[in-house]
Amino acid sequence: MSRALTGKAYAPASSQRLQATLLCNEDHSVSCFVADQVFLLQAHELVFSPTLGSIPRSLALPGGWVFEADDQQQLQKWLKDVAPPSRLHLAEKSRVAVLLSLVMVLVIGGWFMFDGVARTARVMAHVLPSSMVDYVGTETLVLLDEQVFSSSWIPDVRQQQLSMLFARLAEGQGFTHDQVQLYFRDWDGRVNAFALADGSIVVTDAMVELAQTQPELASVLLHELAHVAHNDVMTQLVQGALFAVISAYVIGDLSALGDVLIGSAVFSLSMHHSREAEARADLYAADAMVQHFGSREAMISMYKRLHDHATVVPEWLASHDSISTRITRLESLPQP
Repeated sequence: MSRALTGKAYAPASSQRLQATLLCNEDHSVSCFVADQVFLLQAHELVFSPTLGSIPRSLALPGGWVFEADDQQQLQKWLKDVAPPSRLHLAEKSRVAVLLSLVMVLVIGGWFMFDGVARTARVMAHVLPSSMVDYVGTETLVLLDEQVFSSSWIPDVRQQQLSMLFARLAEGQGFTHDQVQLYFRDWDGRVNAFALADGSIVVTDAMVELAQTQPELASVLLHELAHVAHNDVMTQLVQGALFAVISAYVIGDLSALGDVLIGSAVFSLSMHHSREAEARADLYAADAMVQHFGSREAMISMYKRLHDHATVVPEWLASHDSISTRITRLESLPQP
């Protein structure tokens, strides 16, 4: 028995929509009446859109026309034998399949955010043009000199001695003279040392004063050389940018709430990978201390000075592991 379904026919490459009638025959052929046109299709010529959620199914007509029935339930009844539901539609009806899909998305998404982004950032950081890396490092130091640092008060003779020490250490670690540079700056008495993207390493005057021997200061310099060797600075910059972009894309524009959530996500994930980079740099410096000085005791001694000097910050809030944790890690290493 034939079945007549009313609906709409959409003209090709146009927003035009016309009333139409689809006559569904017992032999699975159809006749579609649109204004003064009649479309005849045999069973093997029928092309229906797949069943997906509540999206209406449509029939492709010759010439680019598309028919969509008003009563989708009646159409589905007729289509049971003609065009059965797809596997995707059957899967979306299964709670088990939906739950498994959700778990897979969460697992894959979690892996990508916690590990995939870091791996991607590491690759991207290594393929960035050297001109960009140099620009980021140079401009960072210029900005810090303008807004944060003051000129070093360490005597020139002392700076020259430490620069010679740095040159020996860098050469011993395989760096050429143009790959890394050492700068001394005063930062309101703050004890600090850090590497910049272009291989520049900045040591504050207070850090120089805190170290009582050259091997102690050498351990700090080697730690920063490790960051240069591993390209950690550019990796962190690229990684932070990726976290921000991905989080913003996933969360969307949620005004102040979105800003807070994005900021929290970027902060927590960046902290996680920053601590990994610091632990890796510590191990690099520890091995180099054995290579250059036959022992890592001076490094442990320097970290103990930093521990006594440092302002106490909750470990979960610090980009580095706590000094005590790092000392314990160094002391647990096998003796050379």
